Amino acid sequence: MSVAPYYNKPNQQGLYRHYATIANKCDKPIIVYNVPSRTGCNIAAETTLQLAQDFKHIVGVKEASGDMGQFMNILQNKPDDFIFLSGDDNLTFPIMALGGDGVISVIGNAYPNEMHQMVQGCLKGEWDLARPIHYQLMEVMKLIFRDGN
Repeated sequence: MSVAPYYNKPNQQGLYRHYATIANKCDKPIIVYNVPSRTGCNIAAETTLQLAQDFKHIVGVKEASGDMGQFMNILQNKPDDFIFLSGDDNLTFPIMALGGDGVISVIGNAYPNEMHQMVQGCLKGEWDLARPIHYQLMEVMKLIFRDGN
């Protein structure tokens, strides 16, 4: 997993070139990590999709932009084998309802069984099983993320 460069806030071309350089130098699978609240820049859907098309080693994205429109754009237009992971625990359920593949979770470290059950329910299309777990975890998430970590 590779986070977008932080501090210097590159434009979309700079972000593309950053990941292109990594992909050209590394033969390991790469997951793009888009977390604008931490890096100061957002990797646009178009940039993520171009990276997914251009580099076989870029296998997925952990999306933590909080922008549902951006999520849907990527999910609708991504290659079939490109993995879309939630980077925001509280958005995992809706992202998976839209076709996301899972989550790289923070809350899952404290509540691994519950997060696992929710994600498995979503993957199986068992929304009535997953939904109550989502809401149960939402209360804990509010408390954990109330202050910056």
